[in-house]
Amino acid sequence: MRKLEVEGGDLDFTIYTQFYHCLCEYYIAVGELAQARQQAERLYNYTVSAPDRNHLALAHGLFARIAMAKGDFAEADLQLQRSIATLGNDDFPLAAWRVYLSAAEFYRSVGDASRAGEYRTRYETVIQTLAANFDHGDALRVSLLAGLAGNAAVVEWMAMFDQAASSRLNAIAVRREMSRPVTYPVADLAGRLIH
Repeated sequence: MRKLEVEGGDLDFTIYTQFYHCLCEYYIAVGELAQARQQAERLYNYTVSAPDRNHLALAHGLFARIAMAKGDFAEADLQLQRSIATLGNDDFPLAAWRVYLSAAEFYRSVGDASRAGEYRTRYETVIQTLAANFDHGDALRVSLLAGLAGNAAVVEWMAMFDQAASSRLNAIAVRREMSRPVTYPVADLAGRLIH
């Protein structure tokens, strides 16, 4: 990376876009949000002049994920809207599935179940369309569909957790109004959800 920054390089456009995208994903995963933002900006600046709408949508999606990680939901919503508008009605499946999954996660996290469901459906449709391009036993097809099933399980668990936590909080509020002190340690709540 340092060599690219100092000496420059003659990497192909596609390689640069993938490099910046993957590096940003890495920094998001390890929680280095300033570094992630820098790579998202590089991706954006590199693709905006092309214009490469596929990677522009990804850049806005990355900006949204960084904002979500920082708790800046207004910025996350703005960047998601830019990302979705960049996709338009055109066929950019490699960007679309990531954008739609991020949108589903965002809207779920802010309590908008309707929009979360809409983008979850869009995400699933894109993944199923991509998988349909491969033979039934092809490893990439199997991987796409397994990822879809895995994400469905995670989303289902998160929804179940949100519902259980909400029910617990409502029960606590009612009990407090009745002047009975009630405490639920986090470990106890997690144990009850698992069983």
